[in-house]
Amino acid sequence: MADKKKKILKIILLLSFFGVMVALYSLYEFYFGSDSSLCNINSTFSCTAVYKSGYSQIAGIPVALFGVMGYALIAMVAHWGINEKIKNYQNIILGLVGFSLVFSAYMASISALVIKVWCPTCITSYIVVLSLFASSLILRKS
Repeated sequence: MADKKKKILKIILLLSFFGVMVALYSLYEFYFGSDSSLCNINSTFSCTAVYKSGYSQIAGIPVALFGVMGYALIAMVAHWGINEKIKNYQNIILGLVGFSLVFSAYMASISALVIKVWCPTCITSYIVVLSLFASSLILRKS
């Protein structure tokens, strides 16, 4: 495997680990956050307001938990790619990240158009997903 691909995979791995940390913090905020949390800046930027909305869960499972699992899965595939355990890692990563991007766009549109409140940790996660998507496109083309 070319050094360039390994470097990109390591970037994807690091971004995924950061995503796991952001999602874990979001999960903490979901269960234990308070109005005085650092995640609540004002009435426009408030994790608590978003988590109290009906859009923070799917079938009773916090969206943040899906984020933890998704980022962990992307990290696992990147790790396997670095160690050459699987051959089709580029397509798998692009598929996982592509799904994450679509889901993130859906959640961002709900924040903007329905709830009209933004969650700072969610915004951070959107940035991580965009960075992962860009990295996975570069990986795919290299």
